[in-house]
Amino acid sequence: FVGPTVAATTAAIQGALQRLRKDLAAPVVNASGAKAYPIAGLTFVIVYKNQPDATRGKALVDLLKWMMGPGQKYAAGLSYAPLPQALIQQNLNLIGQIEVGR
Repeated sequence: FVGPTVAATTAAIQGALQRLRKDLAAPVVNASGAKAYPIAGLTFVIVYKNQPDATRGKALVDLLKWMMGPGQKYAAGLSYAPLPQALIQQNLNLIGQIEVGR
């Protein structure tokens, strides 16, 4: 039996990376790994790819990058599962596609 802990949720996400690479919205259910909690989920931020207001768009991109970088150290203390590095990189690639001030 695997309990619903932060570590077990991170393990579930890690075990579902192959599915998440193909579809970031894929459900994290019965992920591989002996320590993976069987039902986990991700939180999504939905933003416009084109951010016409340069100031607000830059602030948004900076926040999202912070969430994928330094902000990860706060996740467990807030009962969120820290993301595996591979998923962080996938998210950073998507964040890099946001166009600011266009």
